[in-house]
Amino acid sequence: MKRVFLFTGGTSELGKATILRLLQDKNGDDEYIVHGSSTSHKLKWLEDKIGNDKLHYIGADFSRRAGVDAFLAEFKRLELVPTHWIHLPAPSLEFTQFAKTSLISMDKNLQIGVYSAFSIAQVIIPQMKKVKRGKVVFVLSSCILSKTKYMASYSIAKHALLGLMQSLVAEYESSGININAVAPSMMQTQFINQIPELAISSIRESSRLNKLVDISDVADGISFLLSSKIMSGVVLPITL
Repeated sequence: MKRVFLFTGGTSELGKATILRLLQDKNGDDEYIVHGSSTSHKLKWLEDKIGNDKLHYIGADFSRRAGVDAFLAEFKRLELVPTHWIHLPAPSLEFTQFAKTSLISMDKNLQIGVYSAFSIAQVIIPQMKKVKRGKVVFVLSSCILSKTKYMASYSIAKHALLGLMQSLVAEYESSGININAVAPSMMQTQFINQIPELAISSIRESSRLNKLVDISDVADGISFLLSSKIMSGVVLPITL
């Protein structure tokens, strides 16, 4: 059966790792809708694997409401109903004391990660309900599982995204839609470039294996949740 994968934030390092993991189990008819923040993409590596006719790239800046609207307009023109949606967007992580955290930072985290998911879900989830088929995975963070210092705007946004996920599960899990999330601890990606190295070293040393989470482990977790026929409402911790 044909599958249509939608990756919002799909040009990120985790997005690429997840796509590569899912390609291991690809079907010939699968189509891929990949969103990125740039108007042009660097997805030749994916075109080479699946063919240009199976890849649909949509560039849109989710930090602006107009960018989300532009994404949805382009998505609707494709006339494809996603069977799998993986939502990855988040701004670079900031390491700031609460008293110095700005509303601009709060708005940016909420707009990119949460408001975009809310608006896209209002279009996609009813489509999935109509065909009684769909799998969704949100990328949360281990900060929803424990106390976290110096990341207030990021943590608040991830808790809000969890609330959205739980609301969708409560309303749509009886409609044939499986909605889950992964909650990884800090990963070694460009996402953490703005965090002081001393803070990263401290987090690394506090982990059981003395390292940060590898993005391939998170990609495996996403693949696992997408493969399940019964799990819904699950938050899968990926921590060390």
